[in-house]
Amino acid sequence: HYDIQVVDQAVSDFIGTAEFYAPQRGQGNLYSSSLSLEHYENHQTSTPIVHQVQVTTLDTFVQEQGIQSVDLVKIDAEGQDSNVLKGFLNSMQQFQPDFIVEVQSDEIGQEIQAMLTPEKYLYFNIDEVTGLTQTDTLQRNYWLNFWICKVETAQKLNLIWEDWWLGDLFK
Repeated sequence: HYDIQVVDQAVSDFIGTAEFYAPQRGQGNLYSSSLSLEHYENHQTSTPIVHQVQVTTLDTFVQEQGIQSVDLVKIDAEGQDSNVLKGFLNSMQQFQPDFIVEVQSDEIGQEIQAMLTPEKYLYFNIDEVTGLTQTDTLQRNYWLNFWICKVETAQKLNLIWEDWWLGDLFK
């Protein structure tokens, strides 16, 4: 009973058109398709099919759709995750959502951390075997994914105690 709408656009930090790189049928990992040729070449061995795609920003999408609130954003943009966030900065300030984000490299982690700062967000490594582990930085790891949430969300999910956060403020 969910109202799901598929939108035929890519998301980044600009509005326009771009090349999207995908493997030929049966010749690569479709899930490593990307707006980045470098990312594609680092994760594929086949020559890509190049598609021209429409690109928008999440800020523009939120505005055009008249979206009034955003609680959670999942980003898995194959090396373009920080660019997706750059195109969401206004809405991010307005709604202050929580995030699930893939971190493909330490550099991408640093870029994301500069936007989702530790002053406002807590970081949890998502280990698909052992669960969530709190961390101070967003660095590439085996599972790649991080839960990035506000303190209030972490408290509601019993990931931290209420006194834990207050104790850090007075150190």
